Amino acid sequence: MELIVGDPALRRLAVLKLRGGVRKQLRRLKTPSGLLFMLVGTGLTGLWLTSLFLRGRFDRGTPSSPEELRAFTKLGMLALTVVSGVSALNVRGVYLPKNEIERLFAAPVSRANLVRYRMLVDLGRTLFGALVLGLLTCRHMPRPLFGFVGAGTGLLTLGVARQFGSLVVADASSRLGRWAKGRRLLFVRILMGFLVWALFMALIFGRRFTDNVLGDLVSTGDLRALVDLPVVRVVLAPFTPWASLMTATSAGEFAAWGAFCLALWLGLFELTARLRVDFREASLDTSADIAKRLRRVGRGAALQGEVSRAAAGKRVPWLFGRGPLGAVAWLKTVAIWRKARTNLVTGVLIVVLVTVMVSFLTGKAVQSPGPGALLGSSALIGLLGVMYLSGALRYDFRADVDLMEQMKAWPVAPTRLFVATLLPQVALISTLLGAAILVRAAVLQRFHPGLLGIVAALPFVLFTWISVDNAVFLFAPIRYVPGQEGTLHNSGRAVVLVFLRILLLAVALALVAGPSAALLLLGPDWLGLSRVTAALLSLGIGVVVMLGMAALLAWIGGRMLRRYDVSREQV
Repeated sequence: MELIVGDPALRRLAVLKLRGGVRKQLRRLKTPSGLLFMLVGTGLTGLWLTSLFLRGRFDRGTPSSPEELRAFTKLGMLALTVVSGVSALNVRGVYLPKNEIERLFAAPVSRANLVRYRMLVDLGRTLFGALVLGLLTCRHMPRPLFGFVGAGTGLLTLGVARQFGSLVVADASSRLGRWAKGRRLLFVRILMGFLVWALFMALIFGRRFTDNVLGDLVSTGDLRALVDLPVVRVVLAPFTPWASLMTATSAGEFAAWGAFCLALWLGLFELTARLRVDFREASLDTSADIAKRLRRVGRGAALQGEVSRAAAGKRVPWLFGRGPLGAVAWLKTVAIWRKARTNLVTGVLIVVLVTVMVSFLTGKAVQSPGPGALLGSSALIGLLGVMYLSGALRYDFRADVDLMEQMKAWPVAPTRLFVATLLPQVALISTLLGAAILVRAAVLQRFHPGLLGIVAALPFVLFTWISVDNAVFLFAPIRYVPGQEGTLHNSGRAVVLVFLRILLLAVALALVAGPSAALLLLGPDWLGLSRVTAALLSLGIGVVVMLGMAALLAWIGGRMLRRYDVSREQV
């Protein structure tokens, strides 16, 4: 029977792929680093899910009326639908991996069964998200069990609706050709730009830019006025079955709405599978585009762009000398300048957004007479910028997976090669963040010598942050590919990196705080030092500790680079 379950051969393929994914995870557990990362990721995920369950069991949240709760549930489902709709625009037709799409299109299976196969695979991948969403929402519902089942049902139905939208977009693209593709992308960009502009104007001017409803929403965060608008009620009306299922108060009400939602899911599933749409060409284009993006990310997407003639014709200065260290840093600088301009623009936008956000949150405090708010907000800009940009602009070993065999053969000492590879990224991000801090101070017409100290400390903080990432990467290499299997493994890696940074920060603070406090408190009385001399000596201790920490991490990174095995498979 082909209804819902599809073709037996495709079901067999799905089972084999699941078995292969399990074997891949088990193979990772055979290495000490893979076992450590998997245990940490699994343990923290288990603790998180357990905490969600306990909160849903013992803390029902603030009680609300059924009508109000149902309205807010519809609003949340609308937000999920918008996000899902954007993904439907990006994935036209039926997405199948590039290594199997042509074989499946040539196989003796119907197009309807191919769509069923894709939706069933998505269904399996959505189950974990449905579990998490159910645990997040159940504690706010009158009956937690009903809310849990309703949230999962809604998310699974949304996956089928996303596939329906992808097929409709593929059909429109094939009928209207390049005109539809180009104009659609232009329309989406204009719409997103307008929404971002409206949001910024609402945040900055409030009621002076928006009407009363949006002004209340921005100033108070209260959504009641929004959901009471007639237009919003009409937009939210299609989500009534799932919202009613989640907010059901009796078994009879839950059974009635559950049967209705199940019938809707079955009907939408079969309607999507039986759409008379030729999606093959759009699916081939989508598969090729996604495969190209994944390949670029696996090789280091930041440095895999195309080089324009204008960029190739410009000379790149030797910023770090002409010795072996300077030569390696120059090669990395050339790659950044010629291949990563899009990422550079992204980095500048991130810095601008972080600066605007911090300035908006600390606007009144910065105008106070003391320098504490100015220095604290500037340090916060630097810290947030380090966190975001070190992950967004990966101009280091994480972008050189396919070049490691050549780099290991260079006549450069491992420690020097490690430092030279990170220097351009450290210099670039430090320059962006330092410029943002100083420009903000000029706009606010507030300056303090401590700002120069924050700017001067940025390279050391950045080198420490990025060195930890790269040392762990060289110790346990992995290709950073979005959508890959091993989410728990990658979560464990991220947690280990956080623990290492906290440990380094604690050690650095302990080494600086003790001697500095002794100099500041006891130096003037016991050693006869002036306050300025004691402060300068304390600052000197901080500089020595930062230099020592950077030297230690450079040595550790060199050791990890020396033991790096280029013949080892990076998964």
